[in-house]
Amino acid sequence: MVLNVYVIFGFFVFFIIAVILYISQKNDKNTTPIQIEVEPKIQKEASLSPTARKPVEKIKSKRIVRNKRSSDIKPKPAITDSFKKKRLSVSGSSLLSASLFETKLSLVLSKSKRVLQANADSYLPKVYKRLIKHGVFTMPIYERKSGKKNYIGFVGVVDILHHALAVLSDVEMKADFSTFSAKEIFANKTAREVSNLSKRNMFIVMSTESTIGDAVDHFLAHNVHQILLQIDDRPYGILTQRILVHYLAPFAKYLRIGNKTLDELKLGYREVYTVGVDSQFGDAFRIMKDKNLTAVAVVSTKDPKYIIEEISVSDLKLVGYDAHLFHKLSQPIRLLLENLKVTKQTGLVTVTPKNTINEVLSKFTLSEITRVYIVEQGTKHLIGVITLSDVIRLFEALK
Repeated sequence: MVLNVYVIFGFFVFFIIAVILYISQKNDKNTTPIQIEVEPKIQKEASLSPTARKPVEKIKSKRIVRNKRSSDIKPKPAITDSFKKKRLSVSGSSLLSASLFETKLSLVLSKSKRVLQANADSYLPKVYKRLIKHGVFTMPIYERKSGKKNYIGFVGVVDILHHALAVLSDVEMKADFSTFSAKEIFANKTAREVSNLSKRNMFIVMSTESTIGDAVDHFLAHNVHQILLQIDDRPYGILTQRILVHYLAPFAKYLRIGNKTLDELKLGYREVYTVGVDSQFGDAFRIMKDKNLTAVAVVSTKDPKYIIEEISVSDLKLVGYDAHLFHKLSQPIRLLLENLKVTKQTGLVTVTPKNTINEVLSKFTLSEITRVYIVEQGTKHLIGVITLSDVIRLFEALK
């Protein structure tokens, strides 16, 4: 009798253990590490009109729930074939970094339906009007050989500005020009003659089969802001620093730099060139010309460390092409800033030393800005400025 009790008890214990092992194995099969499945998405080309661009899309992830706030909106990046076929563990940052720089440029930039361009022998009034009409900062120029287009350089607003500052005296800059005399300033110059006059538009051509790593090397080594991509000797699109940064930004949170603060990295801590708000608009552009810049910070006359706004070369497009173009350049910056508020899409963007790289990148990707100013916590006293080149250099260090 006692033996039967022990036998029954033994079977009961064995049954309980078997059930526990079965449940444990089932849970293990259903448990997988957090993974991210990145899908390719191509951004539109920057040289088209802003209205022709597709809205920036958000990177898709698996098993990660995100709030749909505007600060989370990111461009959906494309990656190499090896990553299309498998999921990427969050911990594989070094693998991600290696694959990221092997990504072909055809996946970063979509083929443009039309690349804005001009004949190298076109006169500046026509070229400038074309740039203003389409809201484009720079476009490639070509010459015809044996009936085919041979692309030889870039011409942009900044080149035309440098020519204007070279041929106009200070007195002439303040004069009120008629339509004819304003056009006459450019009438005897062609796009070919002013191409890269600013030394900011060195002509770089790359194949769509080139990689992000190749583009990063060219952007940093030659200090250029755009690269013409070609396929079969035909224009595919213009890759700008801004497009590349928009593409790279979502990856920062999966790499070791995303949560670093500006203070930790000392990113952007440098002298910032400024101009007083009561100075003339032309003074700002002369500083840009002399210092080889595309923008300067506008500061208070009473407190030269207090930043109010910025003036960039692209603001010349907002001034517009008309009979009083150069007369406008002689007006006070304070007055023109009031007028530009109506047409400017984005204003001054600032961060503090405590902001992280992820937070800084979100500001770049959610607007058309090309630089972010660093100010003291609780004030607008300038500490430094972060440019697109700084961001690209930050990623380049991960190669």
